[in-house]
Amino acid sequence: MPTVQFTNLADLATIVNHFDSHSNAKLFLVHDHGVYLMPSSPSMPGRKEGMNWVTHAKDCNPDTDPECWENARNLVGGDDFGEDITDSSEVIRLCVKDGKTFSIRVTPTSFSFGLGRKVKA
Repeated sequence: MPTVQFTNLADLATIVNHFDSHSNAKLFLVHDHGVYLMPSSPSMPGRKEGMNWVTHAKDCNPDTDPECWENARNLVGGDDFGEDITDSSEVIRLCVKDGKTFSIRVTPTSFSFGLGRKVKA
């Protein structure tokens, strides 16, 4: 079963902070320009006004990963999508607290969220 990994703890902490400061926040798993997490609000630190903030999955950033498109296809399939995964925010909070990656297991009909491996300092 493919597993999408988000390994940047600083980015995961940014998501947690976003949820702490926006009571109606949403979080999306997106597959189009790579595979990434995107909070619903474009007004996030480090982004120009109106530009959405994203954090790419491991090996799925087209700007840095030469095999991005193949990796993304292997992990989540070939079709573009945007899926509301707001329910995963508490798992992300635990990942940040425990210093672990955030993982999403992907099947043709579901996503399941979990803590991944400890991030090396």
